[in-house]
This record gives sequence, structure tokens and C-alpha cells, in this order.
Amino acid sequence: MESAFVILDFPDPAEDPSVVYLDSPSSAAYLQKGVEITRYETIFRLVCCQAVPILEYQP
Repeated sequence: MESAFVILDFPDPAEDPSVVYLDSPSSAAYLQKGVEITRYETIFRLVCCQAVPILEYQP
């Protein structure tokens, strides 16, 4: 992953479509194109699938 991101979803996608917010030490960006949203939704799903469930985590 290149930088932190947040996927912002809203109650009415027709009025307020999803947005991806990217944050890095030197800049920030908002992505709104469908292909960009899909890319980050895919990244999020992949990270979730590989994450250790909190109840199984042992430091």
C-alpha cells in the first residue's frame, strides 16, 4: 500500500457517490471516478481477507 486511505460511503449514492480519500505526509487527494473507487474497494477486501481476526491476535 502506498498511503493510507478511507472509503467514504454515503446514505444516498445517487445524491452523494462514494469517495476515496488518500492521505500521505506531503499531500492528500479525493478520488471520485468509478474505476478508482473500485480499485480501493478491491484493496480493502484483500486486506480484510488477510488480516488476523482480533480474537486470534497474539502480540
